[in-house]
Order: sequence, then structure tokens, then C-alpha cells
Amino acid sequence: MTIVNIGQGKGAATPQFASPTTGQTVVMSNGGGDVSLMLTPATDLAALTVTLPNIPVGCTAFVSCTKNIGVLTINGATVNNSVTSIMANDTLAFVKIDSGIFSRVVAA
Repeated sequence: MTIVNIGQGKGAATPQFASPTTGQTVVMSNGGGDVSLMLTPATDLAALTVTLPNIPVGCTAFVSCTKNIGVLTINGATVNNSVTSIMANDTLAFVKIDSGIFSRVVAA
């Protein structure tokens, strides 16, 4: 396994925007550095799936949402310390630590 430091991404996060409805899957765009997904659903969602991107080791995938998501599924890779929901106006950060493996960043 490769040990990485947060902030090794290449420049500002590439932004992606989506306005999903419940039950949909949003696929994050691949990139050569950090990537960012801003979810702006019209209302709270019962369920949503987000597929993580193919980014270099050491880069971060950010997921933000303006509404609550009751059941959030993160796929596309193994995720250490994943989540099952997200609150309105929250942001999640997932650092790619090895091929096919992300780890969620948790602020203390």
C-alpha cells in the first residue's frame, strides 16, 4: 500500500455538477488531479449512488450536496471508512490511497 499526504493533487479540483433525483447513479468524471462533485437535487433524496472516479493515487474526490440523502451508496472502488448518508450542505472527501482504494477523510 502507498502512503500519501492530502493535498498531493494537481491544482484546483475539477468541478462537476449534477441535479439528481432519488434512485439515480451519478458517475464522477475521471481526472488527472483532484475532482469535485456538487450535487444540487431539488429536494431531499431517499437514495443515491455515487461512483468514484479514476484519479491518480494521492488525489482527492470531493462530494458536496445541498440536500439530505437518506441512503448514500459509494461505489467504483473499495472505500475505507465509507458513509451511508449525507446531510444537507455537507462535503465528503475521499483520498485515493492505492489502485482501486479510497479512504474517507474525517476531520476531528
